[in-house]
Amino acid sequence: MADLTVTIKEDITLNNINEGAQYDRVYTGIENIFKTWGTVQLGATVDVYDTAVSTFAGSTVETDGTKYIRFTNMASGSQQPLGGYTGSNSGSVTTSMPGVNLIRLKISGSGGIAWTSLGPGDSFILTQHSKSFQGSSINVDSYYSIFNDIAKVQAFAQGSDTNYYIFAAGIAVT
Repeated sequence: MADLTVTIKEDITLNNINEGAQYDRVYTGIENIFKTWGTVQLGATVDVYDTAVSTFAGSTVETDGTKYIRFTNMASGSQQPLGGYTGSNSGSVTTSMPGVNLIRLKISGSGGIAWTSLGPGDSFILTQHSKSFQGSSINVDSYYSIFNDIAKVQAFAQGSDTNYYIFAAGIAVT
């Protein structure tokens, strides 16, 4: 077993004052890791995380023991304006926009659906799927709403084919 240490660091000096911060999180008892690289093709879907069939981008991983997952858009370049796409949230993102390398993530579960976009170099981190999700079909303004399990995360390319990287770490489940 091993420990996984994840560090998030903001390093900024504004008006000659260091306004940065650092956050460290240690995940103990790690027994398995999974790493993969690939390309989200324009018009295609990549199942990033699926608790029903325990797959990450087509490879089997024990999701019940997963403690940490990072999905990263590996494209380089500057962030493109997200307002340039006016299509539906159906996941059928097929509009070609040369030079735009966005990845849209669809997060779904029994609580509904949520979307986020990752620009070049951006990452999405998931640290648990159990009782951590509240999507569009639940009143998200209610502090006492029931949070549900995340069932699936899917990736779609927006603009052009885009490279990704997935890193996951977890424990063995018996």
